[in-house]
Amino acid sequence: MAAFAVVGRTIPRIEGPSKVTGSARFAADIELAGLLWGKILRSPLAHARIVSLDLSRALALPGVVAAVSGRDVPGVRTGKNIKDMPVLCSDAVRFIGDPIAAVAAETAEIAEEALGLIEVEYDELPAVTDPQAAMQDDAPIIHPNYRGYRGALDLPDIRNLQSRTVSTKGDVAEGFARADRVFEHTFRVNRVHQAYIEPRSCAVQIQDDGLVKVWSSCKVPFELRDALAEMLELPKNKVVVVPCNIGGDFGGKGIIGPEPMAYWLAERSGRPVKIAQSYVEEFLAGNPRHGGTITIKTGVKNDGTLTAREVRTVFNGGAYAAYRAAPGLGMPSTVKAPGPYRIPHTHVETLWTYTNTAPGGIMRAPAQPQLLFASEQQMNLIAHELGIDPLELRLRNVLEEGDVWPNGDKFEGVNGRRTLEAVREASGWDTPLGPNRGRGVAMTDRPINAAKSGLTLSIGQDGSLTAISGIPDVGTGAFTILKAVLAEQLQVPFEAVNVVAGDTSTALYDAGIGGSKTTYSSNHSATETTTELKRRLAEAAAERLECAIDDVELVEGAFQVKGHPGGPRLPLLQLGAEVAAASGGVLQVQAPGPGQRPPQPCFVAFVVEVEVDPETGQIRPLKVTAAHDVGFVINPQLLQAQIDGGTIQAFGFATMEEFRVDEDGRPAAVNFGDYKIPNAADVPEFVSVFVEGAPGPGPFGAKAVGELSLSALAPALGGAVLRAAGVPIMESPITAERVRAALGATGR
Repeated sequence: MAAFAVVGRTIPRIEGPSKVTGSARFAADIELAGLLWGKILRSPLAHARIVSLDLSRALALPGVVAAVSGRDVPGVRTGKNIKDMPVLCSDAVRFIGDPIAAVAAETAEIAEEALGLIEVEYDELPAVTDPQAAMQDDAPIIHPNYRGYRGALDLPDIRNLQSRTVSTKGDVAEGFARADRVFEHTFRVNRVHQAYIEPRSCAVQIQDDGLVKVWSSCKVPFELRDALAEMLELPKNKVVVVPCNIGGDFGGKGIIGPEPMAYWLAERSGRPVKIAQSYVEEFLAGNPRHGGTITIKTGVKNDGTLTAREVRTVFNGGAYAAYRAAPGLGMPSTVKAPGPYRIPHTHVETLWTYTNTAPGGIMRAPAQPQLLFASEQQMNLIAHELGIDPLELRLRNVLEEGDVWPNGDKFEGVNGRRTLEAVREASGWDTPLGPNRGRGVAMTDRPINAAKSGLTLSIGQDGSLTAISGIPDVGTGAFTILKAVLAEQLQVPFEAVNVVAGDTSTALYDAGIGGSKTTYSSNHSATETTTELKRRLAEAAAERLECAIDDVELVEGAFQVKGHPGGPRLPLLQLGAEVAAASGGVLQVQAPGPGQRPPQPCFVAFVVEVEVDPETGQIRPLKVTAAHDVGFVINPQLLQAQIDGGTIQAFGFATMEEFRVDEDGRPAAVNFGDYKIPNAADVPEFVSVFVEGAPGPGPFGAKAVGELSLSALAPALGGAVLRAAGVPIMESPITAERVRAALGATGR
């Protein structure tokens, strides 16, 4: 592998000092002249008609400047595809936390007090919180006017159905007929909150010329701009979203939040308004990962060869479909339900239902952890029943080069077998364990995604090199990676590149962070811009060196004539400054970013080792080993940080996190005292293996890792419990109570 000067080595995150010192600005930190504080009134009922609403007492409170209710802005709905969610409810509420009014006051305390003075009369309606029950004929209809929503889907006649997707390959009936054994299991996965530390916040200012400036914790600034412009009936160039640091996202901040309410309050008051939600609001009205029930039927030969798999999932979609990126297509991970295996016949049906609970949304690797918990846990059960080593079962069926996706595309750059072999060696899989101990394995793959990620690269007449990107900083180190790639491709020092987060009026369009696409997409633009910049400078160098452009080469940051290393050299930055001066002060190139996803999967395999107390069911994780198919490591420290963060989140999903609601739709936890997430003491020894050598389509052959780092741990832990205690756990999270109950069911 070629040696590089910048990429491939650890470089600290460039935004680190500002965050450590407290100088980094988040949306809640925005201060503007005359700023008011906004607060939102939310429904205390899961399902009700709004009979009447009176703001007069709230408006009479000293210090209150403006108020708005759903009846002031009737019919204004939001949604990424299906516009089914009122920004402020005017006629009905559909979950506890649904927003119905907002006030703006001189202080946050006055605004909070004013909420208690808003008079609302409700006519309570029956509520349904279970997705299976929501489809029954006697369930209350949550959206009687569904077909009237913009973007509504043509769906089967199933009560409270939100969306449905089907993916088929081959003929499952034929596949089951060829099987020696057919296994069928049903699994339950519970909802999980993204648990970012920064609550969603925003500030909105309407300038004298009508320009609307928005500071927001939303991670998709251009999508936010477009949605606000449409909702408020404004031209796009009249809305500018200014970048802020984002205190964690994990999928939960790719949506419109309180920004429209802040706008209406700013419009009524003539002053800027800031809304910073509390964490109670985050738990009441967030957009948690979907929970649901997954039934899997799999046909297998006696030697472990998979012949067919049928998957039916019913997800709890919550009160609205608005937060899902593509309801008509489901979520991309649903087609991955068969797993990373060569199964000739598959059928996957996924249903999302409306319930009177918080609307489900996007969380890191949307739908994949849930489906993988079921499909990989079933692989463990099949191995157990057939008496086959569970890692060997996967090796016998793992995808190979040229295999076909459910949509008909062929797999390219497949590295699943090497990834499994790497985790086998690193984990000590074949070494014996003592009593009540077990190792479990699970694996998955995920494609590298792509989306528009524009970049403007310029050299000034002072030799400064600046890149303007529309990527927001969500803490992944994306700017550090971008800066390193630009420096490497231009052969200049890392410190010579200045990466700037532009607002929606100064940066080219960017689809936002997330979806295992950022490194590929943003650095695709980096490659295009640096290639064009080097071409233009090579033309100028050819003139100065008095040679043909094909005879110019860039070596160690300077242009020279090929074959004459001792001849004249023109440093890139110096030459760029001269060309910029002759071009009016700046030399600029731009690239819009890729529009097509490469057909290449990335793999990960996890091995978890545990000890189970047979008396209490208590699980003690001992060691976690993960092998990641990374292609090329651009920054080892940042890569490991992504994996560490995902693994800790995976421990939460696997062992403790459960976003439950009671039959009335009330969340069981509305703070981090009740909703447990992992801390350092919960995480055992963790070993990461980077499987390189099979390059991906990203810069220098990099692949994706961010979403893969959390999907396979839970079923690997389930497999470890199965081998340690001899009982399967069919529901997430895998807790001591569930293990003890399973042991008790066997009479142990």
